[in-house]
Amino acid sequence: MLVKTVVGCEKLLFWLEALSLLDGLGHAMSALASSISWLQVGEADVLILAQDGIKFVHNFGNVISHSTPHLYISALPFTPSNTKLSRLLMPKFSQLVGVSVGGKKEWPAAQVALQGHTSSVQSVGFSSDGRRVVSGSSDNTMRIWDAERGVQIGGPLEGHTSSVQIWDAERGVQIGGPLEGHIDWVNSVGFSSDGRRIVMRSEIKVADACAHEDGQYQPVKLFNDGWIGGPRGRLLLWIPPTFWNEFYSMWNTMVIPRGGIELDLSQMVHGNKWQQCFNATV
Repeated sequence: MLVKTVVGCEKLLFWLEALSLLDGLGHAMSALASSISWLQVGEADVLILAQDGIKFVHNFGNVISHSTPHLYISALPFTPSNTKLSRLLMPKFSQLVGVSVGGKKEWPAAQVALQGHTSSVQSVGFSSDGRRVVSGSSDNTMRIWDAERGVQIGGPLEGHTSSVQIWDAERGVQIGGPLEGHIDWVNSVGFSSDGRRIVMRSEIKVADACAHEDGQYQPVKLFNDGWIGGPRGRLLLWIPPTFWNEFYSMWNTMVIPRGGIELDLSQMVHGNKWQQCFNATV
């Protein structure tokens, strides 16, 4: 009965919010998986909601861990509209961004997107236990990820100044000095068999540098990781990776022909008023 009480309504989101604030979101999927095994025949609706909850954390766990209010502000609006989770909860959270055109109807086949690199990823590798992923990018960083939650573990590993380097996977520090002195992007990474070391290889090439800032003040900006940032670094909204290629600039006044995704921000609450998105009377 307790499982039905939590999973079968908006309390599911409140539970995820509490887990995120307590840095325990990593336990959500295993808990929901356990709840599925407890549910009895005749409780199909709650079972579907629990399954949607697992996919919700898979797809949006990284965003929720980064900023807990975006559980509601960014994750819920982009939940596929045909899912039971969306149909049940969206009417109760009316003051969110609206996906007018181009929203997804079903969960994507790829359930985890690792976001953090600011340029193309050249190489990835799994640890031997399958619990961690290491990625190397042409942004000159290497990152370690929790494979289940899709969240980054620690900060980016920087300082790639050689063709081959070895790093401590647990502490995120380089072991020994660089073998050569050429700075470039990372194009090959891998874990040692015990998962405690990471080896990185970078080629000696020169990348074209492009200026991304024109010196003008922009109060709102869409960043490479999908975040839309406002003044003083505030996070206004996060756009899922499946929409990045078809997301138009917010300063466009007209698109011919229409297509891609279109958002309605007229009812969206943000900043210190984000909690007003919930309507308890519905």
